[in-house]
Amino acid sequence: MKLTFYLGALQALHSRPVPHSRLVLYSRLVFHPRQPLLARPFVTEAEKVASARRELLEKIYEPFAKLDKNSPEYNELATSGRVWEDYWQPGDSDKYGYTRVQQEVASTLLKIDTLKNAMSVPASVVAKQLVNSYAQQSAAIEGNRLNQSESMVIDEQLRSEVFSKTPLGSMSADDIRNLDLPDPSVVLPQADKLQLIELRNHLVASHWISETSPRAQCSSGLDESEVRALSALTMRDLDPHEKNRYPTWCGDPVMLGGYRTNPAGIKSNPLAVFPYPLEVDACMRRFFQWRQRVSEEKELHPVIIACQTVVYFLHIHPFPDGNGRVSRMIMHDYLLRHGYIPIVFTPFSRPEYLRMMMNAQDGRPGEFVSRVVTIQLEWMQTFQLQDMARNSHHE
Repeated sequence: MKLTFYLGALQALHSRPVPHSRLVLYSRLVFHPRQPLLARPFVTEAEKVASARRELLEKIYEPFAKLDKNSPEYNELATSGRVWEDYWQPGDSDKYGYTRVQQEVASTLLKIDTLKNAMSVPASVVAKQLVNSYAQQSAAIEGNRLNQSESMVIDEQLRSEVFSKTPLGSMSADDIRNLDLPDPSVVLPQADKLQLIELRNHLVASHWISETSPRAQCSSGLDESEVRALSALTMRDLDPHEKNRYPTWCGDPVMLGGYRTNPAGIKSNPLAVFPYPLEVDACMRRFFQWRQRVSEEKELHPVIIACQTVVYFLHIHPFPDGNGRVSRMIMHDYLLRHGYIPIVFTPFSRPEYLRMMMNAQDGRPGEFVSRVVTIQLEWMQTFQLQDMARNSHHE
């Protein structure tokens, strides 16, 4: 049977970790006649997963099967991103359970909004106090081992050498990606240099978001060029040989801020199917259109939209690396624009977070949304008590 799927052939069907990488790239697979798996006496678990992934890919990309891969129709369909998107429908809030979960947590969301409206100190001020915790936590989810104390040392270096001289609030995302940043190994010489740089980059991005996002109240969030710039900032200086590219462990060379040029997968869920590289541009364009639309419709609560935004973005997985950190920056920004506090997931393990993301992508976002809503409520209550203490002191 001849298969004429997109990109000439479906991509490889087993996870193969790349050193230091959180992204597992798949090499091309060429189909040959083979003995059915069920007819063979010994079938490994990897073969079962490979077979299941192959069947899923064939199902998703079936619209290409009847097209000549050199035809204009084939190329137009490939670059439209519609095949992947029509199959998964990542923006369908009913299908993926967000509408239902919003009803389940409605009373908690009401408490959050009541506390938010009563706060004497706005969330934008609170966010600046949480930058160090937020950035360190977000980096830790991706395996960064630096602790809060070390994060504070890097943050103080940035405040002294950069923020005291640079008005972040008046800078664009492109400006901050090109800032002259200090070497954090100067202040923490015993720590892993790449992890220091990774956390430094996250701190700079988080400070910029805390300064700029509250000025765009109730808007739909960072635009595509800003997200690309934040991705570039997140991954800068992590490859000593290629300053303006994503690290070489991410696959084919890609300039910082560019979308990936390799098929992608994740080791934790080998059956997760992300858009092929030719589809990513169109899928990202509709991601931003979707967020604009649901923000204007106001049928979903902003905290629920922030949750679905993270999962939708990660399902596209647009960049060669750093997608998890950028997804949380998008969430951080969106919450601030709507008057809510950034989410600090502590204590939290990477496997726990990955499980929640995988479940949400499979239409079970309950645990993730519940965590976010609970953390938001706890922070609101914490700052309400601080307000009461300040008022009592003034009396």
